[in-house]
Amino acid sequence: MTLQESAQLLFDTAERGKNSYHSRYDAAVQYAKDCKAYFAGVDLDKYLQQFARRESAELFQQRVKITAHINKAVGASLMRPFQKVPRSNWTKVLAFDRDADGRMAKKFESEVLAGFYTGGLDRYVFEQMLYWSIFDPNCFLVVEFDSTDGRTRARPYPFEVTADMAVRFMFDKFGTMQYLVSRQGQSVSDSKGHAQNVERLTLYQPFQTVVLQQLTDEQAKALPVQPRKIVAITEEPQDGEVVRTSTGNVYRFEIPIPHGYAKCPAFRAGYAKNPEDDSKTRVSIFDAAMPFCKKLVKTNSEFDLTAALLAFPVSVRYEEKCEQPGCVQGSLVDGTKCTTCHGTGYKPRPTSAAEELVLAMPSSPEDMLDVTKVMTYIYPPSDAVKMQADMIREFVNQAKEAVFNSQMFTKQEVAQTATYHGIELQSIYDTLHPWAKHIGAAWTFVCECCKAFTGFEGDMTAALIFPQDFRFETSEQLFAELKSAREAGAGTVVTDVINARIVDRMLVDDPEMAAEVRAEMRLDPFAGMTEAAIQEALVSNLVPRWKKVYYANRKDILLALEIANPAFFSLPIARQMALVKEEAEKIMQDIDAQTPAISFNFTDLEPQPQPNA
Repeated sequence: MTLQESAQLLFDTAERGKNSYHSRYDAAVQYAKDCKAYFAGVDLDKYLQQFARRESAELFQQRVKITAHINKAVGASLMRPFQKVPRSNWTKVLAFDRDADGRMAKKFESEVLAGFYTGGLDRYVFEQMLYWSIFDPNCFLVVEFDSTDGRTRARPYPFEVTADMAVRFMFDKFGTMQYLVSRQGQSVSDSKGHAQNVERLTLYQPFQTVVLQQLTDEQAKALPVQPRKIVAITEEPQDGEVVRTSTGNVYRFEIPIPHGYAKCPAFRAGYAKNPEDDSKTRVSIFDAAMPFCKKLVKTNSEFDLTAALLAFPVSVRYEEKCEQPGCVQGSLVDGTKCTTCHGTGYKPRPTSAAEELVLAMPSSPEDMLDVTKVMTYIYPPSDAVKMQADMIREFVNQAKEAVFNSQMFTKQEVAQTATYHGIELQSIYDTLHPWAKHIGAAWTFVCECCKAFTGFEGDMTAALIFPQDFRFETSEQLFAELKSAREAGAGTVVTDVINARIVDRMLVDDPEMAAEVRAEMRLDPFAGMTEAAIQEALVSNLVPRWKKVYYANRKDILLALEIANPAFFSLPIARQMALVKEEAEKIMQDIDAQTPAISFNFTDLEPQPQPNA
């Protein structure tokens, strides 16, 4: 769009207000509220409904007060498998052309990506994108940047345009975002302390961002020249130009310096398409669990009420008449209500469960009363409570199964066989992989924006690569798999793969050490072989001598190579192998130089007598 067309789009939004918003605006805003309610328990009391047929307004309010919602716990449980993805075996690729040593890539990551968010860009996509994918899938991530004086690089940062702020947007037929209009409501106080609500409209699009800021009445009156009312923008506006809509509101255009990025710097948080509007909006990654979480609100509330009414036994006893003088069936002689028994005619009793009845000790056991004939308890039937508890448990389990298509998180661990465990993990991976690809696309998008905003030159390759198999197995399970593979006679190729997975699992929090161990495993000439096979290879003439020397001195050789080149473990495997061979051959030369030559010249020896023929 031209600058005039961009200004007209913003002016039209200000002029028409909500009539100009996208057609699914109200639904998207309400859906975000529903997600926060059913998956996080936010304002969930508002979602409780009165059953008018058997519940008065007073009883309904009583039920609301005693209800302890559990939806928040269900949402946290659904979130945990997604939170394991950062600990999986994903790969980060960040490289610039003509940057063989990787210095520019490291500089870009340390100076730009590390400052994008607390903990860096990696943490942002794994944590914040997960949050918005659950609670507001129609939120947009916008990459903004602080202005610079030209002597320092711009500093990009995230700005989240939530569903209630994203009033207009458009994608082309290829799914590429063309523009996004964000509306921010602001409360501004004038010089007298009176607050006024104004709006700030921002158009995000390729190359140029445009802002239309509403002025307060006080600011509008202070203008040296009052703008006249217009119905359209007929020419390209200037930075600071003031316009007045037909409704009388005054706005000022703000035109920042062009950001220079060839795409719209906005990325939608959700990826699951909404069938209700043919994918115009997105749904939560927990959307499949929504029906069961809705049922859970009602059933759990009724369970709390039932437990409150039936948890305590009902006491049955013979009442004693009121001891207040002149009290006859709760009334005094003057016709007034007895203040002791409050008109009941019976002696008041405590209503607490801690009530205690004290009887005088008789002189002989024969005079003792059967206390069960004085007072006894009737226990209400518990079938209703058990049924509701089972329903709650079933709804929670169905919510998990709906999201992950798996019963792995609903069955007891002891009941899971190895085969069952593997099958169920694959179902979970099927759920996690599309989301992982989505956040990988978000990571690439932010890297491209940051590169354009900060002036780094050259072609860049940026990607987070996630495998189909996230490998959530524990170390114990992998060791068992390795043992089974060896007992089954699997080749070294199979055992090498399992060994690499064990290293990834054990060193998941130390990627540098993991890289070193993996490199050492790749360079090991006898990797995957049993100890007996290794001993046989060391004395075999079929194995080159330098490999034997390297195997015997591999710790020292690798340490020397790392000291000489700290980036040794990041080098290509062919280069690593060549350097290892050079070091091994040096050791071979030292060994040969220190070993005395054996002489077979025996001329100085006395001749020995020969035996008689």
